[in-house]
Amino acid sequence: MSTSPIQAFDERIERLKRAEMQRSPSTSSARGGGEEHGVDVAAAKVAHAPGCFGTRLAAMKRTVNEYLTKIYRDERSLCYFDKDSNVRAWCLRLSENYAFELFVLAVVGFNAAVLAMELPERAYAARGGSVPLTKTGSWIVQLSFVLIFTFEACLKTVAHGFAFGQNVYLSQLSNVFDFMVVLVGIIDLSLTGVSAVGTLRLLRTIQPLRALNRFKSGRMVLETMRRSIPLLIDVVVFMSWFVIICTVVGVMLFGGSMTNRKYLDETDSNPTDVSAMCTSLVENYESTYGSEDDPYYPSDAEMCKYYDRNQILLNGTSINTYCCDSGTSPVDGFVNFDNFGVGAFVVLQVMTVDGWNDIAWPVARGVDAWIALAYFFFVVLIGGVFVLQLF
Repeated sequence: MSTSPIQAFDERIERLKRAEMQRSPSTSSARGGGEEHGVDVAAAKVAHAPGCFGTRLAAMKRTVNEYLTKIYRDERSLCYFDKDSNVRAWCLRLSENYAFELFVLAVVGFNAAVLAMELPERAYAARGGSVPLTKTGSWIVQLSFVLIFTFEACLKTVAHGFAFGQNVYLSQLSNVFDFMVVLVGIIDLSLTGVSAVGTLRLLRTIQPLRALNRFKSGRMVLETMRRSIPLLIDVVVFMSWFVIICTVVGVMLFGGSMTNRKYLDETDSNPTDVSAMCTSLVENYESTYGSEDDPYYPSDAEMCKYYDRNQILLNGTSINTYCCDSGTSPVDGFVNFDNFGVGAFVVLQVMTVDGWNDIAWPVARGVDAWIALAYFFFVVLIGGVFVLQLF
């Protein structure tokens, strides 16, 4: 029969006491308090024994488990509101009210409509229209959504409890997702302008899926998705391996070589320092050659080879053409292989076979065409036709 850590601790104390008293009986009797002296020595040795820390850790763990068990069995929500609390009863009635559920569902639908309307300002300008929702208006609308969803989360937390106990708020996956959306909304409002928040904001686009949880057929769809995801792990691993390999190859082939563009010089000058001339052309492009479509640098159709950087491409009678580093890769800097993260997104975009040629041609102009076309042909053929079809 196995002994508990406490029993083993007591037995070790007794053994050390007996051993100490047997080794020094005369000294112990001469002091007139041999037994007490032996107990003190034994206790000191046990206090410095290697197993003492493990015993104290086990006792601490037992204390924490007892505390968590007490909280779990506590029928009060948030360890404060009992079942007879008027506040808890009101929150429970309101959170389960059919009209309130319809209101939240309508807010979710309206949130999805607002997300669908949000476009970059330059997209509205390209279409010749004005921005329907300014930055201030968008912030106010988002604040309203966050307040409503936070109020709903607080209602359910007070009515059922938060994390510990039976049937608490976080015991349902739909509520966990709603809570994450609330946190992302609060972070988005408080840290506007931070690049990482823009990525977290993508979770808001998934929020309309919570509407499916309101209907039986929707719950069946979500349950089917939940059960099928584990079966796709092997496919996800294989696709991740393919994306990693293609991204690494892309960084090796195209990294840092997709920002060179053709700049014109109508001053009929023959500079000795072409690098300084390129610097001047890049800095003064907006005031000299900038247009409404390309205000800051030449278009993606004017890309030039990376090995022609800081060189004269065409020495004409009145106009010279230079290959200069614009500092911006194609598609306003979104298409490049300068780092692994951006390169992986480019590979995923090409694998969808949606507009892949708009990505491939600027890259082909910036590097050797046959290398770029062979690379993108491989990604489209293997990744788009075979790998993605495994799903």
